[in-house]
Amino acid sequence: MWNQFEGQLPLLAPSGYVAEVTDECNGCGDCAKGKCNFLAIKMSADGVTAIIDEAKCMGCGVCEAVCPIDAIQMRREPSKGDPLDLQR
Repeated sequence: MWNQFEGQLPLLAPSGYVAEVTDECNGCGDCAKGKCNFLAIKMSADGVTAIIDEAKCMGCGVCEAVCPIDAIQMRREPSKGDPLDLQR
């Protein structure tokens, strides 16, 4: 449902982070091959690098985990709200 309505239904809360592709990206496409449940990653038109759609990114970190060269990092994004502090 989330993807059908392009994130417009308030069913989920973002983590407070977004994925960011670093200059080390080699364009392998592992992150874009159906790994992102929110369809927030695609490859550039020339296929050289991954592109993150920050509006769709929920900051789950799956793309960071599947990147074989660690070219994706999670970045704190204040517009996505405060991360949940599990210790509190």
